[in-house]
Amino acid sequence: MQKVGNKISEDSKKYLHYPDIKYDADGWANASEYLPVDFDILYLKVEGLKGIIRGWSTGTSWDGAKLPHGSKILYWKRSREDD
Repeated sequence: MQKVGNKISEDSKKYLHYPDIKYDADGWANASEYLPVDFDILYLKVEGLKGIIRGWSTGTSWDGAKLPHGSKILYWKRSREDD
């Protein structure tokens, strides 16, 4: 899994940025392939939940006011301040 802000590979001098991520046609990133920058506010698609909720990644886990403990995040999308 690659994390935005980290080196693309150990021997690389390049870092992964949000525009480098592969998104689906609706702009969603696969959470099993990519992690966002820690504590960026995101829209989350959660396994077993209908709809979209807001939350964030701490780098080691997912969190959010309405995110049930132990939830599996399937996809994420950055939340813009004007949303």
